[in-house]
Amino acid sequence: MLVSGQHLFADAVWAAHGIEIKTAIVALLVGILVGITGMGGGALMTPALIFLGVGHASSVVTADLTAAAIYKTGGAVVHWREGSPNVRLAAFLICGSVPMAFLGPHLVRWISPKINIDTFLTLCIGFALLLAAITYALRLYVQLRRRAKGLGRGGNDRIVRPVPTILVGALGGLLVGVTSVGSGSVRC
Repeated sequence: MLVSGQHLFADAVWAAHGIEIKTAIVALLVGILVGITGMGGGALMTPALIFLGVGHASSVVTADLTAAAIYKTGGAVVHWREGSPNVRLAAFLICGSVPMAFLGPHLVRWISPKINIDTFLTLCIGFALLLAAITYALRLYVQLRRRAKGLGRGGNDRIVRPVPTILVGALGGLLVGVTSVGSGSVRC
């Protein structure tokens, strides 16, 4: 009798809070992977939440963007206190990314007024993940080539080229605004 009562309680808790428990477990695993690889959380968390059926693609993207706005602000404050950000580089990236991040959702509505928005967003997320994987592999290839030639990592005084930096920021901002995938994964 006691055992069946425990099973009923466990089933009731799982039924009432199963999504929250799954989300917490996935968030822990994603946090560990982000810490190990440096890959962006959106590239891991957004597809995981969609796969688990936590919500529609549009609500998952919105939730991920909201969470990212909070924790990235904290990260920016820590880096600012340490004096580590390249302010000139950040300014150019912001010039490209912020307007495109705000424009992204409007473009989605304009491009896909007739089809299911979640289907369209799922396709966009798939594209963004492929782009993230390609840029991640390309960055690794370039680093390996530099090591093979005996060149170390570039110093802190990197040359910032305004136009390409703004364009990269715009692409990243568009990807983040539409899919929440991009800012931590698609970087050159």
